[in-house]
Amino acid sequence: MSIIENSQDLFYVVLSFCALSLTVFLCWLIYYMVMILKQGYAGIREMREMALRLETAVKSIKEKFEQSTTYLVLLGEGLKKLLEIFRSQSGTKEPASKEKKVKKNKK
Repeated sequence: MSIIENSQDLFYVVLSFCALSLTVFLCWLIYYMVMILKQGYAGIREMREMALRLETAVKSIKEKFEQSTTYLVLLGEGLKKLLEIFRSQSGTKEPASKEKKVKKNKK
């Protein structure tokens, strides 16, 4: 009693091996497709994290710049007041060096 008694039995044996090899190939293909998608997802997640860090850094720099400009405006106003106080104490509105230059140019 043999497994293969006629040509139709041989056909079914060959067909079963083909179905088995096709199944193995499809499983291998699906596995690699899933791995490619997983790597793509990891890459996208990394890019999102880098974009978030970049956005945080830009916001931090912007806030520091805004704070420093506020302090510079206050510092400028303070220096103006200080100069006005010194000028009012000395009694002149213009520095003495400018008056001397004007007198020299007139001669």
